[in-house]
Amino acid sequence: MFPTTSRKTSFDPIPDSSPPTSQAQAKQVVVPTASSGTVRGPENSGRVFVQTKLAEKNLHSPHRSKPFLANSVNLCRETGLLLSKPRLSSETPTVIATTYGDRGTHSRAANVAANLVLDLNLMFEEKLQHAIEHEPHFTAELKKIIELIHKQLDIESIVLPPDTPLGKEHRSSRLDFLFNKFQNYFPLEPLKRLFEERDGSDSTITAFLAKHPISKDVDETEKASVIGYMKLLKMLFGQFPYFGGSVEYKQGIENSMEYWIYHLSTITRDPDRSIPIGKNCYGHLLLKPLADYRTRESGLVPLMNQRNLGTGVAEAEWNELSKAMKKSLENGVYQFREKRLPERSGKHIQDEKYSRKFNKLMSGIAKETGKPSDQLSIEEIWTAANEDERKFLYGDIAEIPWSDAHLHGGESFEQTYNTHINAEELDYRHPLVTSEREVGLMNVAGVHGNILEKPEVACEKYIKEIRRKLNIPRDSAEFHIRDSEFGIHYSSDFLKRDFISKQKDWYDSAYNNQRPIVGGMSGHTLGYLNLYCAAVDKWAAQRKEQKDQPIPFPSLETFRAILLAALIGNKRHHSYDEVMAASVGMKFATDQGPGLTYKDRVGYRDIFQSSDPALQQCARHAAAEVDQVYLALEYDTVLSAIELNQSGLRKNLEEPVKQYFQALRSGDADQIVEAKIEIEEKINDKINDL
Repeated sequence: MFPTTSRKTSFDPIPDSSPPTSQAQAKQVVVPTASSGTVRGPENSGRVFVQTKLAEKNLHSPHRSKPFLANSVNLCRETGLLLSKPRLSSETPTVIATTYGDRGTHSRAANVAANLVLDLNLMFEEKLQHAIEHEPHFTAELKKIIELIHKQLDIESIVLPPDTPLGKEHRSSRLDFLFNKFQNYFPLEPLKRLFEERDGSDSTITAFLAKHPISKDVDETEKASVIGYMKLLKMLFGQFPYFGGSVEYKQGIENSMEYWIYHLSTITRDPDRSIPIGKNCYGHLLLKPLADYRTRESGLVPLMNQRNLGTGVAEAEWNELSKAMKKSLENGVYQFREKRLPERSGKHIQDEKYSRKFNKLMSGIAKETGKPSDQLSIEEIWTAANEDERKFLYGDIAEIPWSDAHLHGGESFEQTYNTHINAEELDYRHPLVTSEREVGLMNVAGVHGNILEKPEVACEKYIKEIRRKLNIPRDSAEFHIRDSEFGIHYSSDFLKRDFISKQKDWYDSAYNNQRPIVGGMSGHTLGYLNLYCAAVDKWAAQRKEQKDQPIPFPSLETFRAILLAALIGNKRHHSYDEVMAASVGMKFATDQGPGLTYKDRVGYRDIFQSSDPALQQCARHAAAEVDQVYLALEYDTVLSAIELNQSGLRKNLEEPVKQYFQALRSGDADQIVEAKIEIEEKINDKINDL
């Protein structure tokens, strides 16, 4: 393990379980489309309060957004296809399977049953996330954690006095700090323009650094720190929910757990939480020199979490995208060209902006390829676009990452935010009220931000990235990373085995047990827990004479519960399994035991039998209502997709579904397995495999 201290130095609709289009349009609100984009209400319809509109939207029946898994697989859509065909074609060969439609080793009935169990687990996690997030105890505990981090860790950008109460001024004070810091390295007037524009896109920051390079007189360690602060600046600028960011953080909505979680995220990316580079350090040996990516020997995450299975969508080539992503992109761009691009009376200001940008992009690609812009395929457009342009296509044109799932779980905006927002400042999809649109009930779902690749594919990229950073010749079959001063000696063979075996072990367990797969093992979880451990360990080291006294701060198990609320379910960044797996082995320096564990990889016994009474209560609360809620949903569940394609089967499955949720509540793995078998037998009785 690396040491952690250093010296001071256009598609036919496929039946799934979606509500009829006419019903969705009649409500005149922003709703998800089949491509995960949005359908808009009437132009210039005036201001509508979020509370009123959300109540109207949910008045007629319970609502749930479409259940998506990693690689943008719509679970209901796939189940509908599976019931209409004997076998589905294989997915993109480089990505992992997250559902069971093309599983060739099992019967069709078994695959439908597995999709149903997967959806039941997903639904329970949605209810669990909501229960924890809206339990005030956990937000209060999170604030205690952050307060300790502020006081104990030497993070220069947190410039407020130690006794200053936690509050919304943290972001603005850190921006002031960065502006003053950067004056030592960049000319004042261009720097002022950068801060006035508040554009955190990669292209803007890259262009600024290219035009105003850091002086050659600045040493390597200091230069790395400046670049790190630039990355932090991007996070502080980019406070809209678009490929990262948090509206809550920008608007200072302190009663939202999301505000504090994003604040934590900015701290883990602060240069003061980086492993330094240079002659007396070893950060230059790492792809991600982050102190809070430290892994434990008993942990499940590969060494120092230098790479996971995910590749950002905007970084992926066309042949690396999943089939679902390709279809959604093609459909989304087509819809934009047909409905939003043409000039019309009352065209929204954001559509005007996107149309200009889209036309400019198309003209450039047409010139480059020698083809008329209206004849360019989406593959040609994607291939020619750079990373920022791909984000624009994926997020603003096709609208794929945007989701309203969090609002159905009770997110804070519809309860607390009723302020007029300038339409030029905010996109109409943001979860805020504008004066020219109906409510934009949208945020970005992390599940749509990455593709999850097979361990061998991701590992090949990992090794290539190491070779590129360390200038290792391609013709050397094996290489070694050494630094005797810090006790570092790892071979490329070890790094491959460590990465592939740990990622494969996690994936096989999750897939075989119908665990939702959303973003891969959670690096956020690892980083946040390490950050907290560092603060507690420093506090404890200052009180050696009181080492036998209990630590008067929230437990790691409580903090892990907070991370479940921040990342899983309707947050759509990770799953329960991905958070729990990433946490294994985490402990304070004073702990004598194994640290955090994850014993039940089939059910949810770890939370039903948690040492935190509040978490137990939330788990019981979620379990007490999940079966009634699931069975009441008319759309957007695997059960309703089954009924739509196999009429009458739902009635036979309702009792086994209740039994499955009862088994989850019991925490008994044998009962869970029996309930799964019962579901499969009921489906098998009705489905004749071809």
